Amino acid sequence: MSLIAATQWTAVATIVLAAFAILTAVFAILAFRKQSAEVGMLQEDRKREAEERRQAQAAQVFTWVGERPVHAGDPPQAAAFVRNTSRQPVYNISMGWGDTGQQRWPVLLPDGEHVFPGAGSSVADGTFPIWIEFRDAAGARWLATSRGELTVVPEPE
Repeated sequence: MSLIAATQWTAVATIVLAAFAILTAVFAILAFRKQSAEVGMLQEDRKREAEERRQAQAAQVFTWVGERPVHAGDPPQAAAFVRNTSRQPVYNISMGWGDTGQQRWPVLLPDGEHVFPGAGSSVADGTFPIWIEFRDAAGARWLATSRGELTVVPEPE
């Protein structure tokens, strides 16, 4: 084989190798992008799962409007109820409706219920939702309403 033919074969082989190197680089970039997207989704899932774990106890403490007599023998009136269905107590509970806090107590044990009879017509007709603010066993403060809203209460600075 002549030197020219060998040089031509070497040039063709170099071009083919360069094309495969470029093709490999393109596939590597595409794989990296796909993997980055998957990692991003996994991170979002972890954040969501952490938030769900954080809310697990708070979501089991709720309030609603019902009826109870204020005194034995009285007709039933609107009453505010709070129930802790979690397996841990909640602490520093404040309960009220509208902009006013009506009651406070230090702890509500698991499966415990607290009733505030005589809440009034604004609670009975849904004008004002009942709200409770409490601290869960992990120390986070929460605000829950009789409308099913649950939000974290920021700590004062």
